[in-house]
Amino acid sequence: LGFWSPSTLQGCVHQRSSFPSSLPWGSIFWLEALCVASAIQFAARSPHPPACLAVFTDSLDTVQIFDSLRTVSTYNPILRFSCDLLIHSSISLRVFHVAATENIVADALSRSLFAIAAREQPLLKLYTFMPP
Repeated sequence: LGFWSPSTLQGCVHQRSSFPSSLPWGSIFWLEALCVASAIQFAARSPHPPACLAVFTDSLDTVQIFDSLRTVSTYNPILRFSCDLLIHSSISLRVFHVAATENIVADALSRSLFAIAAREQPLLKLYTFMPP
């Protein structure tokens, strides 16, 4: 999992190996949704949370659940957690689709290709995070 903030030049990465094996790892969709929830948490817990947050993902399914606020039961905890954060922090969210080839830094972070992320954003500071 990986995401970054262009405004703060902070990259956040997490290695899946520390998750319990019971989580639905068979679905990249679940990981993409979890990564969006993690980005929301990052923004909401920042010293100065933004009024508006734009998140870019290469997963059309993830864009759809955050746009419609509807999903299958497996993803409800992620969606509920995200909505609670947005409500309590007064952040307005918009999730956009972008091709992975156009979201080079986030794609590199999610694949632990840190040299590529650093080449694209030389001032990027990397941190580890624990997803919600």
